[in-house]
Amino acid sequence: KTFCPPELVEQDGTYLLKMSPVTITSVSSESVKFRTTNIIKEDMAVEWITTVFSSSNGVEYYCDKVENMEYGASAPEKYDYEAKCSNGEALVELYIHSPEFTEEEVPVATSTLASQCSYDPEVKMVKYTFLLRCEECDVPSSVNASNRIPSSSKRLPTSLRSSNSKHTPSKSVP
Repeated sequence: KTFCPPELVEQDGTYLLKMSPVTITSVSSESVKFRTTNIIKEDMAVEWITTVFSSSNGVEYYCDKVENMEYGASAPEKYDYEAKCSNGEALVELYIHSPEFTEEEVPVATSTLASQCSYDPEVKMVKYTFLLRCEECDVPSSVNASNRIPSSSKRLPTSLRSSNSKHTPSKSVP
């Protein structure tokens, strides 16, 4: 058994991922621990990646931003995250900003991040929503389960959004 692979369930923007920027590091019935890696474009500067999820310590809409991640680099260990599981799964949203995204790669409306995490809605960013399972799976050993992107999505997630909860990386909310 191994960790179930992160499942890409929603995407805003047309840049297609070849592998998952989310790597699961441990699971339990209550939470899933994970980290992010910049695997967007080798030749493109990524100014920041913001990770959004319901945290295991009760923050309903936790926003955390890592700036200037080089291609292939994982976020520093202090950015290892733990998302709360609900009905055996957790949703994680990644917002990735680069001034180098083309008009074709960037969606028209990206105001969700601005309203929930207090960022400028005018910047060029793409959004990926991943479903993380809070259990182990039987996956053939030939498959890199932590980084593969399933070829099709069977369903769209319910939203993480809560109009009453906000969090910025500089605050610690229980």
